[in-house]
Amino acid sequence: MLIHALVLESVGFHFLLHSWSPLVSIIALVLNVYTLLFFLAEIQGIRHCPIILTDRHLYLQIGIMKQLIVPLEEIKSIHPYNAPETVTKEESKHIFDAVPADFFKEKPQLEVEFYGPIEAKFIYGFKKKVTKAHLRFDDPQKFYNTLSTKVNESLSN
Repeated sequence: MLIHALVLESVGFHFLLHSWSPLVSIIALVLNVYTLLFFLAEIQGIRHCPIILTDRHLYLQIGIMKQLIVPLEEIKSIHPYNAPETVTKEESKHIFDAVPADFFKEKPQLEVEFYGPIEAKFIYGFKKKVTKAHLRFDDPQKFYNTLSTKVNESLSN
């Protein structure tokens, strides 16, 4: 729906701007095409980049905009998320939000805490240090059991 709205409004807005200034209308058209391609890439990125758990790392790739690679030995705990739905700005500075965007913000199901700060990478090269990750899955209990087993195995090795 968002893509259809973007295309329809872009066409109308392009013709309106073109009557005022052809140069501005072409710049706006290029930016709208970039935005459209960006939305399509984000949708495909969310569909095709699953969260991957290996013997050594947990890979959290959310679309094309967020990425966090966590060594399993850095995971301090994993537990169900029981905090309020909204977090303060100060808390959000240290949290990697791996809950895919939807029409409304859903509450995370699991929270993974790390021993120390881990560098998360964002679009356009932005980075921040995070100490927690919030996750949401189709089957959270299965992921919890699998991750707990892998973390325990990595600690025993």
